Amino acid sequence: MSVHIRPAKAEDLEDVMLGLQSLAADLGDAFNASAAQVKNALFGPHPIVRAQLAYHGAALVGLAYYAPMFSTLLGTAGCYVSDLWSHKTVRGQGLGVQLLAAVQADAAATWNGGFIKLAAYRDNAAALAFYRKLGFEVLADEHALRLSGAALRALGDAG
Repeated sequence: MSVHIRPAKAEDLEDVMLGLQSLAADLGDAFNASAAQVKNALFGPHPIVRAQLAYHGAALVGLAYYAPMFSTLLGTAGCYVSDLWSHKTVRGQGLGVQLLAAVQADAAATWNGGFIKLAAYRDNAAALAFYRKLGFEVLADEHALRLSGAALRALGDAG
């Protein structure tokens, strides 16, 4: 299968939304980001994420959505891939590897990135097997934590 992967541009917002929403649907997750929020995150005055899009002909078949980060432990910049999606018709054909390679190439060129970090659901055996096969390490010493909503607002009042 011939696939073309390229960075997302402002005119690709509809495809970015399609990829993100498709991933959420595949995982059974809620999708609460508006097109305006995603557009601002990708293409606003201070972009905080980047995306790679994969096409087979004119059809969107994959997406990687990622942001820069810096690890003092590793002593280098890298990126966090929050969303990696491939269409069900192309799974198992190497597109995930190609998308992650495009992410790494962009991160290396943009931030001198030396690592990729991501998370997968514990019950997603296929994803975990895919990432382990690529050499991703399960970080047993880490627990993913999130602060949001009322607790986040309360943090501002705690000081």
